[in-house]
Amino acid sequence: MTMLADERRWRQRVPLTALRVLLVFGLVALLAIEMILASPPCSIAAGCRQPLGSPTTAVSAGLQFAVVIGVVVLPIWPRIGIWLAALLAVAVGVPLLDASSLPAFWLLNGVGFAAVGLFDRLARHRQRLISAGWAEWRETEPIIDPDGPGGRTPPGRWLAVVPAVLTLAVSAVLVMLYARQVRAVRAVEAASGPLPPEDLADPSWLAGLIGATLLLGTLLTLVLARRGRDRFRLLREPQPGIRLRLGEAGNMIVVTTLDDRDFQAPLGLLRDLQPAIPGDLPEPKRVLVDQPEGAFDQPPARHKRRVHRGLLAWVDDVWIGGEPMSRVQRGGTEVVVGGLLSDARPLAVMHAGRWLISTLPLRDPWTLRRWRQWVARSGEPQAEIDGVAAD
Repeated sequence: MTMLADERRWRQRVPLTALRVLLVFGLVALLAIEMILASPPCSIAAGCRQPLGSPTTAVSAGLQFAVVIGVVVLPIWPRIGIWLAALLAVAVGVPLLDASSLPAFWLLNGVGFAAVGLFDRLARHRQRLISAGWAEWRETEPIIDPDGPGGRTPPGRWLAVVPAVLTLAVSAVLVMLYARQVRAVRAVEAASGPLPPEDLADPSWLAGLIGATLLLGTLLTLVLARRGRDRFRLLREPQPGIRLRLGEAGNMIVVTTLDDRDFQAPLGLLRDLQPAIPGDLPEPKRVLVDQPEGAFDQPPARHKRRVHRGLLAWVDDVWIGGEPMSRVQRGGTEVVVGGLLSDARPLAVMHAGRWLISTLPLRDPWTLRRWRQWVARSGEPQAEIDGVAAD
């Protein structure tokens, strides 16, 4: 199989599965260490926290709630989540904030998260540099002509404003509720004297909700802002063009090189492709792929249960490995791809005389099961791979 220049170096990236595992187990391990080793448990009632209503108490509670929520939401978008996890871990580890009894553990893990995020960013930057050398032409006309019928601003560019405004509004309401409860407790203390610790109402849960809201809102804002920016640049700025091959495996579109007719070493996966210009009919849900007689004969994957098929398919694709690459039909469709090929960036595809664009960015295909399969098949003789009898 003929390979493009630096094709193997292009594939050297941090897999999404690895990022998700690192985020989940890293944050859960920090929380477990905090609960097991921190003695005694620190609270206002225990008398080891700052006074009620102090900025340190509110920030500490907000950070702790944000970490708990981060275990759930950050792995969904791990390439941005790794940076937010680093920021959270470092903030919890700052001794002045008094958010942890073991700040050294949090600071060390925060630096580790940041190092992995930096390595991932550099790997994706290298992908863009390498794919620029694959382009048959360096620049062409924008996919959407600003003066044409589809020249309006591509949808999604300003969508990030919505979660940003909602986050600020909800946080402002929670801050007012927190301040009101603090004033109420202080008014009772002023009228009847200092309350015993066991009778002291602790509104820290409201501060925690503020922290969780800010984390979730910031994550959604960053995700939508990045996607909107990349989509706008892809459609409205001149792009390089690369000839690649598309195939389908389960509910995914597989992107690979022209020579990789058996999809042994895919470059990435896409969810679907939609017309670049809204209202351009007909609107195919995905690219139609040839299915010649040489298709692989493995049976399609089946779930053990018929209930919640969509959720099970998502879990199987994200955590277990999804459709193996051997179930991709041979042949596929040769297309022209616009844009620099890189993880976490959208692609435009010229198909049947018009441009389609991926609604979600390109993602790496390498789960453990797919990687083992590719390594096993990479050792086969080239003649056997191409289905030609060896001399």
